[in-house]
Amino acid sequence: MLFNRSVSLSDPDGVDNSFEKMIRTPPHWDAEKNGYEFCYHCPDATIRNGKLTPVCIADLVNPLPGFASASIDRRLYEDAYTHLQEI
Repeated sequence: MLFNRSVSLSDPDGVDNSFEKMIRTPPHWDAEKNGYEFCYHCPDATIRNGKLTPVCIADLVNPLPGFASASIDRRLYEDAYTHLQEI
């Protein structure tokens, strides 16, 4: 095991856990850019169904076989894969 303690987002010492927040925060809509804003270099992306996919939205844009989502957000899908240079 690499880590033997858990890290809390609400650190009692007031330390900013920016990296942990970034990993757990899904992309948000940026009205100024008229598109979704993603983490720089998407540090938690993984390969799913042969495509590099952000883990935070994997079930929304690239569900596993047998777990197909009835409502895939096409804009989120296109923005995510454009950001990761998969389309």
